[in-house]
Amino acid sequence: MLVVFYPLWIVVPCLIGFPVLLGSFAIFGADKAWSGIIKAFRAYAARSPEHAQRLAVHLDVFAMRWDALLDRMPEGSVNGLYLPDFQSI
Repeated sequence: MLVVFYPLWIVVPCLIGFPVLLGSFAIFGADKAWSGIIKAFRAYAARSPEHAQRLAVHLDVFAMRWDALLDRMPEGSVNGLYLPDFQSI
């Protein structure tokens, strides 16, 4: 019902969140940004381990597909686009 009656409550946070994420990658660098994301995920895992386990599996599947896509690209042009190892979480 939220999507039907108040679609801006879904669209606006996504539109704001994406540039913030890109900005954090640009300002802090990919390694620092991913370490912050993984630290936040570990805090979430401490509160809800069963949900975090399911989310980690989904993230790992996405990372494997993303890496397979990047493997098809030229070697030097995609070095900064690889995702961290979500299995270590």
